[in-house]
Amino acid sequence: MRAVFGDCKPKYQDQDKQDYGAEKGNFRMPEFLNRAYLMTPPSLIAVVRSGSSAAEQQSSSIFFSARPRGLYDAFYRTRNARLGAFWKATIMNQIKTICVYCGSRTGHPVHIKLAKEMGRMMAEKCMELVYGGGNIGLMGVIAREVKARGGRVIGVIPEHLNELEIAFTEADTLHVVQDMQTRKRIMFDLSDAFVALPGGLGTLDEILDVVTMAQLGMHEKPVVMLNHEGYWDPFFAVHEHMIDGGFADSITRQLYLTVGQVEEVLPALDGWRPAVDSDR
Repeated sequence: MRAVFGDCKPKYQDQDKQDYGAEKGNFRMPEFLNRAYLMTPPSLIAVVRSGSSAAEQQSSSIFFSARPRGLYDAFYRTRNARLGAFWKATIMNQIKTICVYCGSRTGHPVHIKLAKEMGRMMAEKCMELVYGGGNIGLMGVIAREVKARGGRVIGVIPEHLNELEIAFTEADTLHVVQDMQTRKRIMFDLSDAFVALPGGLGTLDEILDVVTMAQLGMHEKPVVMLNHEGYWDPFFAVHEHMIDGGFADSITRQLYLTVGQVEEVLPALDGWRPAVDSDR
C-alpha cells in the first residue's frame, strides 16, 4: 500500500488549540505496557501481526504507534516483510503536514524557482505547509505559492523576529511565540515530515536539530534534503568527514534522504524507513 497524499481535509481545524501533542494524538503509553512491549521478542511480534485480521491491525495501530522504536527495531532485526508493509501503511498515510526549512533570503533565481515548485507541489497534493512564518526570502516565496494554489499555510515566528522577518499575515494560522526554541518545538510538533531547501545558518541549524533528534531515537519522522544543483554537497562532505574521523557511525547516513528535484520529494517520503542502532 502506498501513501495517500491527496486528502485535502485540514489536519488542524481548531486553530486556537495550543496543546499540539494532544492534537496530534501523541499520548504517553503506561509504563507497564512499555516494559511488556519492549520485553516481547521481535519474532513473536511478527507472528502476532501476521496472524491478525485487518480490523485487529487497525484497532491495535495506536498501541504500536505509541512506542514506535520497538516496532522499528523488530522490523529491522527480523526483516519481516509483512510487518514492514504494515509500518508503511500505518505511518506514511498519516503525512499531512510538511515542515519546510529554507532561507530568509532568496539566494539565486534558481532557488526562487525551486521554492515555487515546492509550494506548487504541496498545494496540488494537499500537503499543509509548516514553516518559519516569514514573508521574505524563500520562506515568503513558498508560503505565497502555497496560498496562491489554494493550499494551507501554518507559520511559526518568534516575537523578536516578527518585525525583522515581516510575518506572512495571509497564513491560515500564524503562531507568534516567545523564542527560537519554542518556535522549533512547535514546528516539530505540527509536522509529519521535514524538507530542507537551500538556506543559511538558521536553515542548517533547524535541519540538524531534527536529524540529531532522530539519531537519539526521539522521533521517526522522515527528513529529506533537497539538494538541488548540489547546494547541500558541502554539508554532506562534512558529514562524511565526521564518519571518517570516528565521530559518527556510517548508519547516520540513513537519518535523512537526499533528492535533487521537487518531484522526487514525495516518492522519497513514501519510501522512508527510519535508521536504527545509530551511535547515540
